[in-house]
Amino acid sequence: MKRPWALLFALVLSAMLATGCARAHKTALNNARTSLDQAKAMGVEKSAPYEYYTAESYLRIAEHEATEEGDYKGAKEFAEKSQKASAEAMKKAGGGAK
Repeated sequence: MKRPWALLFALVLSAMLATGCARAHKTALNNARTSLDQAKAMGVEKSAPYEYYTAESYLRIAEHEATEEGDYKGAKEFAEKSQKASAEAMKKAGGGAK
């Protein structure tokens, strides 16, 4: 009789942990999208193309990891790289995060 409770506990705990990871990657993806949108609005595609397109590529990879692969940790990591590249593009263009 102890085993069904242990199994139920493990399943509930796993579900709670998965939910936490899902929220973290969604927040990171939203932050990366916002940062990339700000960079694009500043016109950094021309003044810092390498950084801008790096950010765009990282964001696409993050979205793929989240939606196609179900790798939320990977999605969060790539989203953070995207946001960092966007910030670097804005800094290079003369505005944004310094």
